[in-house]
Amino acid sequence: MSPEVLLRIRPGVQSLEIDGDVLVYDGDTLQLLSHPGTLVWKRIDGLTPLAVIVEAVVEAFPDQRNAVEDDVLRLLNSLVMTNVLDGLGTPDLPALVPSPQVGWTRDDAVVLLVDLRDGRRRALTPTGGRIWELVGEHRTMTAVLQALRAEYPDVPAVLSQQVGDFIADLVKEGWLERRE
Repeated sequence: MSPEVLLRIRPGVQSLEIDGDVLVYDGDTLQLLSHPGTLVWKRIDGLTPLAVIVEAVVEAFPDQRNAVEDDVLRLLNSLVMTNVLDGLGTPDLPALVPSPQVGWTRDDAVVLLVDLRDGRRRALTPTGGRIWELVGEHRTMTAVLQALRAEYPDVPAVLSQQVGDFIADLVKEGWLERRE
């Protein structure tokens, strides 16, 4: 699979988290994902590229990087092959763009978002504002992470997870949307 491929859970697949593990049921088969598999499962949202999912899980096990990377790729491939996950393809265009009804401005270190339909507002931290600007430059998630690592050399080891969570929140709240 390409590092930029987007994965999503197939419609009808159900999951249940129990004591840090996840049970996945596709209508025919029940699978148990242990802790590393749970970390993978939680990252699959149809918006986050494969490379970012792998990096987020590898960051949780830095001393076992190669083995964990191989295991994650093997798990994801297995979930695609058993029709638990759909590969949405490798986008030629960036997957995320600011929603058309969203206006924004930078005020010193803060970026302020405004929903022009309903008046909602959200102030982003300096780092959140920089992520917003990078996404607005039509960069992929992988390119956003590379730019942040270059600009902020002391970024935390869990950068990809934090950025992924932040972007997922922006999508969920309607500030960003998928480009089709």
